Amino acid sequence: MKKVTLLIVFLMLIALTTYAADIAVSVSGESKLTFAVNLDTNTTGFLNENSSKISFAIVSGSSEKGKPEDGDVYGWIKVSDWAVKVDGYLTWAGKNGDVSAKIIFPNGYVQISGTDASIGYASIVQDDDANGTAGDSGVLSDSLANSGGFVLGLSFAPISIAVGVFSEAGIDVDNNYGASLKATVDIAPIKIEAGVLMGINHSNTGIGLGGKITANIAPLSIYAALDMTVDGSVTVLEVAGGASVAVAGITLSADVSYNESLDGLDARIKIDAGGMVPNLGLSLTVELFNMLGAIGADTDADMEYSVAASLSYNAGQFKPYANIRYGTFTVSTDTYTYAAAGSEPFKLNLGVEAYLIPNVTFILDYNSDNLTAAPISNGKISFITKIAL
Repeated sequence: MKKVTLLIVFLMLIALTTYAADIAVSVSGESKLTFAVNLDTNTTGFLNENSSKISFAIVSGSSEKGKPEDGDVYGWIKVSDWAVKVDGYLTWAGKNGDVSAKIIFPNGYVQISGTDASIGYASIVQDDDANGTAGDSGVLSDSLANSGGFVLGLSFAPISIAVGVFSEAGIDVDNNYGASLKATVDIAPIKIEAGVLMGINHSNTGIGLGGKITANIAPLSIYAALDMTVDGSVTVLEVAGGASVAVAGITLSADVSYNESLDGLDARIKIDAGGMVPNLGLSLTVELFNMLGAIGADTDADMEYSVAASLSYNAGQFKPYANIRYGTFTVSTDTYTYAAAGSEPFKLNLGVEAYLIPNVTFILDYNSDNLTAAPISNGKISFITKIAL
């Protein structure tokens, strides 16, 4: 069935390319062969991995949200991030493409597919990878399950609003509705976003509220955000804030978040110095968890921590790299389920990428999830050949 779906999508793409007046297509693919040596078990083996991704938009107008100068009303549809992956055991892992369909008119649109019934403005430190940047977690952001609905969007600079109406289970189900309202005011250098949603005879009867304010005054950028759910007499709060400054090729950023349901105050400080030297990648990230006490599966009420550093240099045909991480997080994952006190693992990843043939990358990689705490892992050496377009 998945192979049939694959064929249908590509036939559709060919048809659209042939007959559509205006179509933008993005196609990418990757094939990877890995030979690995496990230094703990002395086992070896090959692994083949293949993946493809396709995105395309079919438009007859000049924008997807409607501009004052656009006098026409037209339809717009986009399929993005449709992907298929096949591993060495011939198992398929498909990802359905996100479909967005809209009716566009001057200063607005009606979205009839790909509607969003969730609110999430607070950037939560604990939900992100130690080498990554803070992003919407959605942990406390109320959401409404929906199988149908629409969003009406209107824009009259500097204000834009979007009103959504959703049905929880589709046609022939009794009056299980939800509604959302989102608004944005963008007056440089300040941007204010806010939203509210609620269910009407819905399995989720709570109310979700959220908001974020951002100020970009070069070279400084600051933000503060809040997410809140209200369900009867129960109110749960999530707040976050942060700032970043970029000077002379160095970016310093700090994020703080508080999650009331976990009673956790977390913080991240990151220095990215890759801009000092062309082709250099250099960063240091320090994260502190449980600054107010115990959280989740952690029972000792101690403040937890994570320190991560990455270094790479692109020297043309060769790119050596190194990544290290030390702290009280679970071995083999970055989900921050904490290790026992005194058993902090040291994670080490070293390697070099070689670009000797167009579209082909050769990689020699060493990786260990734990070089210090029992059980110690001697790691794995991998030889990788990757072809990517």
